[in-house]
Amino acid sequence: MSQQFAILGMGFFGVTVAKELHRQHDKVLGVDRSEARVNALADIFNHTVVADITEEQTLSELSLGDYDAVVIDTDDNLEASMICTLLAREYRRQPRSQHDLHLARARARGP
Repeated sequence: MSQQFAILGMGFFGVTVAKELHRQHDKVLGVDRSEARVNALADIFNHTVVADITEEQTLSELSLGDYDAVVIDTDDNLEASMICTLLAREYRRQPRSQHDLHLARARARGP
């Protein structure tokens, strides 16, 4: 039975995870603000969206609660990772961050 995953940010980590999930025939949503990146990588995702993952409206429209897991990859942008993790937390119970440190800091801040 395939599962559904949302990859927020198409950096190296997110793309690597997406390729493995695609290989396992899971359904994968990819979101990135770069239209060129989304177009170049569209073949490893079931659905793609060009959007800024640090905007609350974007995450609310993605229905993150419908996914089995959410992976956040903002490359080395700590601020974007923190914002996205905190916003995703509003729409999912346990967002997965690229760096455990980011998630730990998000949890330490509380709801």
